[in-house]
Amino acid sequence: MFVTGSKAFKELESVITSKHLIKDIPKLSNEHQTSLVEVLHKVDIYFAPKHTHFFYQGMKARLQIAALHFNENANKPQRKLKHGENAGAGQWLVSYPKYKKGGAVAKEVKEDCTYDYIKTLFEELFELRRQFPSYGAAQREVQAMLQVLPKPLTSQHIRQEKEAVVTQHKSRFNKVA
Repeated sequence: MFVTGSKAFKELESVITSKHLIKDIPKLSNEHQTSLVEVLHKVDIYFAPKHTHFFYQGMKARLQIAALHFNENANKPQRKLKHGENAGAGQWLVSYPKYKKGGAVAKEVKEDCTYDYIKTLFEELFELRRQFPSYGAAQREVQAMLQVLPKPLTSQHIRQEKEAVVTQHKSRFNKVA
């Protein structure tokens, strides 16, 4: 128990009310953690790897599918044990990360991924097939969609002549003493 005004009370009060602690507290809450964003980026890379080139429409479709997959599987429950004396209890995995230097960490084992969003995609596909009964009608619709694609980022810049760029080039290695 602290006595108001005592040295210990003042020390504790200065720690609790420090601007650094107050600024850091929101970062401790689950709402402000970045782990889910990192998981989303991992799913994005799985569906649209960086080492492969995709045109705009293909990249957009892949990222939309990645978002559907992430939204369906982001909050999977912990897998339950089916047999043994602890049946029904949560399943755990023991991991030995490098940062623990031999120390163990318990991690929840999550349920397997589900792919129910694929049914919705197929339903949409069949609806589009009914809407566009011929290949020509579908192709005209795709061409109309391609007309509204965003311009490439390079179109925002004025192309300079090569000779002008070369004459303006300055190297840090060719300095005259």
